[in-house]
This record gives sequence, structure tokens and C-alpha cells, in this order.
Amino acid sequence: MEDSFSKQTTLPHLVTEGDMGGALPEMVGPYKIESLLSHGGMSLLYLGLDPDTKTPVAVKVLSPKYVSNEEVAKQFLHEADIIALTNHPNIVRLLGHGQWEGGLYITMEFIRGVSLRQFIVQRSLNLRRSLDIILQVAYSLLHLHTHGVIHRDLKPENIIITESGQVKVIDFGIAQLIPHGTEPPKKKGLLGGMIGTPSYMSPEQTSPPYEVDFNTDIYSLAIIAYELVTGQLSFGNIQLTLLPSCLRPIIEEALRPNADERTQDIVDFISSISEMIKVQSMKSGDEGDTQDLLEGLNRTQIDLLPKEFAPGPDFDVGIARPQNVLLYGIYYDAFRFADGNTLILLAEASENSTRSVVAISSLRATIRTLITPYLTATEPPFDHAHFVNQLNDHIARDPFKATYGLSSLHIDMRNDRFGFISCGESPLWHLTQMAQDPRLLLNHTPLLGASPTTIFEETSDTWYEGDTLLFHSFNNFSCTEKEAAEIEKEYKKAILEYRNLSCQNQAESIFSKMASNLRAPMEKQPKAILSIQRI
Repeated sequence: MEDSFSKQTTLPHLVTEGDMGGALPEMVGPYKIESLLSHGGMSLLYLGLDPDTKTPVAVKVLSPKYVSNEEVAKQFLHEADIIALTNHPNIVRLLGHGQWEGGLYITMEFIRGVSLRQFIVQRSLNLRRSLDIILQVAYSLLHLHTHGVIHRDLKPENIIITESGQVKVIDFGIAQLIPHGTEPPKKKGLLGGMIGTPSYMSPEQTSPPYEVDFNTDIYSLAIIAYELVTGQLSFGNIQLTLLPSCLRPIIEEALRPNADERTQDIVDFISSISEMIKVQSMKSGDEGDTQDLLEGLNRTQIDLLPKEFAPGPDFDVGIARPQNVLLYGIYYDAFRFADGNTLILLAEASENSTRSVVAISSLRATIRTLITPYLTATEPPFDHAHFVNQLNDHIARDPFKATYGLSSLHIDMRNDRFGFISCGESPLWHLTQMAQDPRLLLNHTPLLGASPTTIFEETSDTWYEGDTLLFHSFNNFSCTEKEAAEIEKEYKKAILEYRNLSCQNQAESIFSKMASNLRAPMEKQPKAILSIQRI
């Protein structure tokens, strides 16, 4: 039943089997295409790369079989016109649109996250967190409605939750624009028939779909709120008794079949939810909520990681890490020195718990303190081995007593060289264009912070245009030597399989393959992969 639900399409009368894939285009407009993300009734969605910023973008193209249909082409470009009207943190951002040799395309920001449907199916959120998500969606609707836009296809699949917990509303393919001061048009839509997803459609949306009003979105949001709070998909079967008594009257009013009796304005819905949260907080005191505490710690962990990871124009960096788990204990960063060289770090706290957030905070602060002089001055020159040994001495003498696996990579572009230092069983793979197999650099050294007397040494090699360096944190601290060797064997296979992909796509593909082979689930030992390709 769930499988059939997830395959429902917005415009079922347009969908036919087959002829939706075909060969992957190399370019769409100015964007290099990496892979096919998904396809729908009228379009295909690709992962692309922006040629200027080298950042991933989402490229939506009109399906080849509809390119010659003027009405469908007009409807396709209508989505770009709708998104162009908006400017809101909870709404996907338009980057451009136009024509290419295969027809029409729309380019939008690529959102790293999971759909709200996955949250509903796979994990249970507390009431406060659920309502926070609902409020973010409601504020996006407020922005849309203020600009005369009715989404008309609000459903969990069209709501993305980013790794930081931010909501992004997507897919405006059947959105309707009602100019201010006008009534919804009393005419049949150019595509005809029922438009929307049955489980989330308001009664008036069934026919004719172009005579709906703004509160049709409120109806859809109420169903989503019901599913999020109850932790289960409804499939059109709503039982209000399953909701908390404080929320029940708000959802009940928003779900009234008669549009005239339903909640009329999204502002009213927002006010009711906000007031309910305020009252409940005064009654129970949310400071004791364990789930809120854990999510707060996770947001702190994410805040410790760089928001952008683009150390320079000389090489590209790809990062892959789990998207839907608590990221305790992972740290990575990059520093561009005044002399033009770059330092890239990947670390993992040996203790994976809430305590590791404090450990990572301490490590990050110490690293930044030691690095700061080299960011603005070329004298004295940066000594990679001295830096790591100095870092180890600080960590080892800290009463907090934390230890870490650390990969430290120093890139010297002027001399075409790199230096690598491993703390713990942290490997580096060097893939060149000339060699068939990648080279493994691995030093059997203690963990960072294990002893102040440990001396870490640098391994260096040449690094030319087209070369790739990859390091990861998949070697568990409890791995035996045999298990660690098996991990590297599988990692080498993945590198060779995905060696021709672009940096980010390569990291994500290898990560996905390696994560599926983990003995322990990613929730218990979150890992990361960095891929660095010289341009």
C-alpha cells in the first residue's frame, strides 16, 4: 500500500510507462549533468554542476515526448515564473531557466536533505518538533498566498527537511497564480481533469481544479500535520481522536469539507498553532524534553562544521556524510593560508556520544588557535608536522581526556606536492591519471591525544592536474587489523568504480556503497568521506 502511495503522480492522466529515461545528457544549458535524480509525469530532474561555482544544482527538464506540445511547455515554464515571484528561506530558490538542445529546463538550488515523507515513515518526532516543521511550512504558504500563489500540491514528498532542520517547499508544477483583487478563474485548466495528489487534496480540488481558493493549501497542510504528529501516513483516513486534545480543534477546523467553513487564512492557522505551543510550554516546561536536547546538540554539532567548503580555485572538494542521523563526533575543515597553501582536516572523536560534541568543540577551538597566525602572514612558514605534534600535545594534556582519529592534508600547489599525516588508522588514497590502481598511504600511529610523547611524521608525494586524494573515517576504533584491511579493500573497489565522477558525486557514491557494508548502523557511528580533485 505504501509503495503504491509513493508512486502516485500529481498528474496521473499524463503518465505512461517507459520513455522517461533515455541516455543521460552531458550538458543541459551551461550545466554539466551528473545523474538522474527522479522523473515525473512531465519532467526529469537531474543533478548538475554550476560551471562557475562548481556547486551542485537541480536541473529540471521537460520530458522529450512533451517538447512539441505548446500547452505543456507553457505549463512547464509556468513553474519557473511562480518560483521567481518568491524569496523565502522555506521555499526552493530559482537559479535560472531557458532552452537547450533537448527542449526546456529550469535550474534550482540543490537541497541536501530528506523528504518529510521519510521523516513520517522512518522516525517519530516529538510534538514540539513536529509543530515547528508545520509552522515553517505555514510561513512558506503565507509568503506564497501573499504573492497570490496557491501551491495545490502540498504533500510530504514536496517538503524537504535539510540536515540543519530547515524546511524547503518544492515542486510548483501545478501551482496557480491568482492576481490580487481577482477571483479564481471559472474555467477548465489547460491540462484538464483532476489535478493533485488524492490523499492530500481538498474536496473542492477534485473538479474543477482551477476554482480552488487559498485555503485548499491549508487543508493539505492539516493532513500533513496529522501524519507528522501521529507518525503514520493517513492514506486519506483521518482519525482526529489520535491527535493530542490541544491540537485537535485546530486540525478539525482546517479539514472541514466545506471550504466556506474551513480556516480561511493561513495567518489564522499560524496564530492558533503558535498560541497552542505557548500554552503547552507554560504547562509542561519543554526544557526537560530529551528529544529537544538531542536535536539541539545535533544542531550545535552541525554549526561546528563549515557552511561552505571551497578552499580555493585550484581544486574541487566533495564531502559525503549521513543526512538523517545525529552527527556526533564528526569534524572537517579547510584553511587557506596566506602563502597560498591549503590545510584540509577530517577528524572523528573516539567516543560517539553526546559527550563527543564537547570533544569536537574543544578540538576545533584548539586547531583554530594554532592555525590563526598562518592565515594572514607568510612568516614563519607553516610546518605541517610541527602543527600536528603541537595539536597532539595540547589535546593529550587537556584534562578532558578526549582522543581522535585525524587525517591532516597539507597541499602545496606551487611545488605540486601534498603532505599527509595520519593519527590513528586514518588512511589516504592517491589516485592519479597515469596509474591504474590508487595508492594507499597509511601510518600505524596512535590516536591524536593518546600520549603527549607521540611523534607524528608527514608522508609526502607529488600531486598533478587530474589527481584525486580521498580520505575517510570508516575505520572503526574497535576494528581489528583484519577488519580494517577488509574496509580498505572495499574502499579501493569503490574508488575504481567511481573514479570518473565529479568530486561531490564521487564522494557521495563511494559513501553510499561503503555505508551499506557497515557492521554497525550509521546512527551509532556516523562517518564521512572527503574527495579532493586537482583541476
